[in-house]
Amino acid sequence: MGFIKNLVGTIGDAAGGVLGNEWLEYFVPREDMGTYIALAPATKVTRNGERGDHNVNGNDNVISNGSKIMVPENYALVTIQDGKITGCVAEPGNYEFRTDDPNSASFLGEGLGKGIAGGWDAVKEQFKFGGIPATTQLAFYVNLKPITGITFGTQSPTSWWDTYMGIQADATVNGTFGVQIVNPLLFIRNFVSYEYLSPNAKPFDMNDDEEPKVRELMNTFNKNLETGIALLSSEAEVELAKQREINPNIHGTDTKIYVKAHPEKFAASMSSAIENDGRWLSTYGIILVEASAGSIDYTEETKEQYKKVQSNKIEIGRVTEMGAAFRENPSLAQVYQGEALKAAAGNENGAMMGFMGMNMAGMAGGAYANNAQQTAAQSQQMQAGAVAASASATDKLIEMKKLLDAGVLSQEEFDAAKKQYLENN
Repeated sequence: MGFIKNLVGTIGDAAGGVLGNEWLEYFVPREDMGTYIALAPATKVTRNGERGDHNVNGNDNVISNGSKIMVPENYALVTIQDGKITGCVAEPGNYEFRTDDPNSASFLGEGLGKGIAGGWDAVKEQFKFGGIPATTQLAFYVNLKPITGITFGTQSPTSWWDTYMGIQADATVNGTFGVQIVNPLLFIRNFVSYEYLSPNAKPFDMNDDEEPKVRELMNTFNKNLETGIALLSSEAEVELAKQREINPNIHGTDTKIYVKAHPEKFAASMSSAIENDGRWLSTYGIILVEASAGSIDYTEETKEQYKKVQSNKIEIGRVTEMGAAFRENPSLAQVYQGEALKAAAGNENGAMMGFMGMNMAGMAGGAYANNAQQTAAQSQQMQAGAVAASASATDKLIEMKKLLDAGVLSQEEFDAAKKQYLENN
């Protein structure tokens, strides 16, 4: 029992075309098998004798010996008996279903091995029909085109480690994603419930959030947002580091902006996270092909953390630029040391930056200090001692900040270490 490829007509001939003239009865996909429909019963088209009129019978998806079947591009035809798969054609073409021809094949299409351990060679064994084949079979079409625009959203905030900002970020995330069925055998056996495999069953709508299996996909996607966004955040930091090798002054961007600006990378990171956890491909024959975050709304606590981190990054940039200016003009170093001390005392987030500034100014102003020491030795010695002490603390704090940015230390560990260094120095 199986299918024989028939070369009569061309693929995709509509009723009234070559196939319609040669065949009195044949099966095609439903006309309403649109954007979100993943599975639907086959539709029988009948030609009324010599008149050449064609009737579409949407209430009959039973094929029998000699039935003619069209399999268009991006579709697969699957036959079912007693809820079990008896055959599948995933190669475009025109076929005849035969129950008595030893040359017929039950499974046609190398793509049927995707996601199955052992590949194509394992398909025949895994999906071999164990019963006695009936003379009639139920026929269904599976949509192999990308199914996009499936909505997702988190009701409560999801969390991830933001590598760029060095904080734990919390936000609600909403958007859309798209999937593609790459193995109709796994999809029907492991994903579709029996009610969709009965005679004249309703189509399976991948955007029906009332359908339990669709909700399962959405829940799996939401569950893996933390891992997917964290992977993308790390990727963004690596990319920024490479760019800074060329241009040290380039500024990065926070993960929220990066995720929304790079949907293709977001989809790739989510696909990796989902396959490691949910195993859509190996279990359901489904892959993620698209993902887009329409909105990422931080919690108020995360917004405040971001403000502090941004303030520190701005301060680091300001100190770096002014330090460079002082290296070119050492006579300004003493003035900037006073400004750095004021910044350290007046800005709860900028204490470390202020001491960094003192250190830069002290080092940059070394030549100027040697000249001034000839006329104010005692004052200069006191100032040199203060700068040396701050330099030691600053060096340690800088190293700690690097560990924080690398994710080795948490924000709490860094804050505690910073407080200890500042108190002891």
